[in-house]
Amino acid sequence: MKSKRQPGTVNTDFWGAGLMFFFAIGFWSQMDPDFTRYGAYFPNRLIPCLFILGALLLIKGFVKPAYLPSFWKAMNATMIFTIVTGVVWVFTLEWLGFALSSTLAILALLIRFRRESLKQPAQLAKYLAIALGEVGFIYLVFEKWLYVPLPVGSLWS
Repeated sequence: MKSKRQPGTVNTDFWGAGLMFFFAIGFWSQMDPDFTRYGAYFPNRLIPCLFILGALLLIKGFVKPAYLPSFWKAMNATMIFTIVTGVVWVFTLEWLGFALSSTLAILALLIRFRRESLKQPAQLAKYLAIALGEVGFIYLVFEKWLYVPLPVGSLWS
């Protein structure tokens, strides 16, 4: 890491702090008074930690900044596709629900990362089974064991 600002570099501490604040505010804005005690346990501990770590990283960015080459030039199509898929997933959760939006997002990422292996139709079925298995496992852990409600989707309710 470079400690002196050079052309084409960014202060990664500022970017990291900004992301931490962004996620902390995002989690905080989603807090619902109807959450169960266990459903609110993790966010109630995570949000203050994100704010504190974000503030510490922001201070470090002023005191001893770390400069790295700008990541905008290093972004490629796969990275952009992954980011766009994540953003679309977040915005479709309320409408499609957790199960369908997550399955579609995971399936899209599997196809994007391994599209050369889609020559056999059975491969698509395999990817669908993987996506359904992952979503099913997450659903089981959060909805059934931890009693954390996942979005059902306005399309189905």
